[in-house]
Amino acid sequence: MFDRLPEWTKRTNRLSALAVKARTIFKHASDPNQLLFNDLPSLYSDDVDIQEPDVAREVTRVIDSALTELVEAYPKMLQRMASLLLTELDVPNDSSQALKELNGRASNIKQMSGDFRVNAFIGRMTIFDGSDAAVEGVGSLASNKPPRDWVDADLDGAFIEIASLAQQFVRTETYAHVQGRSDKRRSLAVILSKEGRAKPLHIEFQIAESDQKEVDQLVTRLKEAAGSKVTKKEILLAALAELSGEYMSEEGSHE
Repeated sequence: MFDRLPEWTKRTNRLSALAVKARTIFKHASDPNQLLFNDLPSLYSDDVDIQEPDVAREVTRVIDSALTELVEAYPKMLQRMASLLLTELDVPNDSSQALKELNGRASNIKQMSGDFRVNAFIGRMTIFDGSDAAVEGVGSLASNKPPRDWVDADLDGAFIEIASLAQQFVRTETYAHVQGRSDKRRSLAVILSKEGRAKPLHIEFQIAESDQKEVDQLVTRLKEAAGSKVTKKEILLAALAELSGEYMSEEGSHE
């Protein structure tokens, strides 16, 4: 069992004391009988009578918990890495449609950044499918090490580097038009001065190409709601500014 664990799981300190003890037991196990009847039951207690049914059930539960943690540690770490990656790239979820849109965004800016590492990251995003192998590939790029050599310090740095590379990806997208590429994202900024606030409200954000349809639909509904009732464009603009200010204030309250 120990031999089948990923190398990182064999080294990491990001485990509970129980899982670490179980890992040590398996690492040094040589006698099957000693392992089954003495070493593994010691995860529950050093002096335990596994002939007692209630005790045996509790021992089994503890062993199962420790083994489950060991088996799931690496997949859960990869899930955290993938979640960070998608969040920083503003990908709403890991559905096939969302990942295809990410692939398209990456293809649009391939070999455009002028930075070798960013271009390598963008290249990986053109084929990123959310699989463990794809996530490991991103982690390897970010850490400059293959997965078999990862230690906790490597992953700490890799998580930060992934966030940095993702932000550079997004920044490169905003300049796609400079090289005659289509804009997959639009950058917008709103500055609003509100009564009672010493400083104006300010927000910068981006809209993905995939969100533009929803934006257009909302614009249509707002136009229909306003209709011919608004006699001065200043009134409409003021109303939109007030509404924007409410959303901007909500954003600020969460920071």
